[in-house]
Amino acid sequence: MSVNLESDQPDQAIAQKRKPLVRPYSSKPIIKKSASEKDLVIDLKSRRTSVQRYDSNENKTPFPKPGITAKSWIIYDVEKQEVFQSKKDSIKRQVASLTKIMTFYTCLKLIDKYGVNPYQTKITVSKIASSINGTSAQLKEGDALSIQELFYGLMLPSGNDAAYALAEHFGTLLSHSIPPKANQYEQTTSVIRYFIKEMNYNAMRLKMSQTQFDSPHGLSNKYNYSTAKDICRLSTVCMQLPRFRQVVGTRIYKAKAHNNEQSTYTWESTNRLLGKQGWVGCKTGVTDPAGPCFSGWYQGEGGTYCVVVLKSRSMEQRWVEVPKMVQWAIKCKEYVSNKEQASQNKAAINAEEKEAANVEESNGNPQTDDSLCIV
Repeated sequence: MSVNLESDQPDQAIAQKRKPLVRPYSSKPIIKKSASEKDLVIDLKSRRTSVQRYDSNENKTPFPKPGITAKSWIIYDVEKQEVFQSKKDSIKRQVASLTKIMTFYTCLKLIDKYGVNPYQTKITVSKIASSINGTSAQLKEGDALSIQELFYGLMLPSGNDAAYALAEHFGTLLSHSIPPKANQYEQTTSVIRYFIKEMNYNAMRLKMSQTQFDSPHGLSNKYNYSTAKDICRLSTVCMQLPRFRQVVGTRIYKAKAHNNEQSTYTWESTNRLLGKQGWVGCKTGVTDPAGPCFSGWYQGEGGTYCVVVLKSRSMEQRWVEVPKMVQWAIKCKEYVSNKEQASQNKAAINAEEKEAANVEESNGNPQTDDSLCIV
């Protein structure tokens, strides 16, 4: 399909002049030069993903684009493994709680690496974790919950406290696995830094070249940023993982502290599209600098799409615009598919008519046998 992309050259020029923002005590920046956008492809089997993009000077859509207020956005056709349309998808922006997608992914990778049982391993909520600002799972200090339960507290109510509790647990696990001489952090440095370093390692492994993480929750922080394209990469990989998909596809989850039966929790997903026809995940986010953000996964009769919007005009605008974006992509895809099918049918009919004409011509002019001619 050909598409008409809105040029983002001025913003790219500005972005190239910006230097990586890295705290003195954080891990080495994962900012490196992007590969040619035309050469980027997706390989879900190896779980290493990137996005193919159209040339903005050559493509047109058969139907007009719906109104989209997000500053950066991307519509990715998962089945065709190509971008349908995007705008400023390589511009670095704060991504708020979309950061938690990488937090969840990093935890899953460490669970596999260390053989941790997420259902039996309990985490006791620390005082620091329980007092984290912003969106919360309302965790109480001293409550013990399983890793699996905290995943729901992380993704459904977008709990910053759950993100910090998970980062503390796995950061401690990582710190114990590093020999003292090889430990590049001072003893006074929080174990959270070990977890954040692992997040950035995973970003590098997934070729999220315009991304850097500096927290497990995504609270306002100029050192914590990504792009619509990189979040699309990450979301596409994560939605192939059954454990991730199960959690983000849940609307309501109830949990109880294992050391206090009186302490109960009920978490409801902030994803208002979840449960509507075709929408099966993934994550919301909002802070003042990042604005309303959303990474959504649609899987229906019209295909499978990943849609990412960053810095929408308002909280409500996301739920209006994102479905329209997917329906626009489906409508254009069906139009092109029907057009191609009609072209193929016409070619087949022309071939049949040509073959019939050749047969008729052959029957009307029978060949003679020279051996039967009388001289």
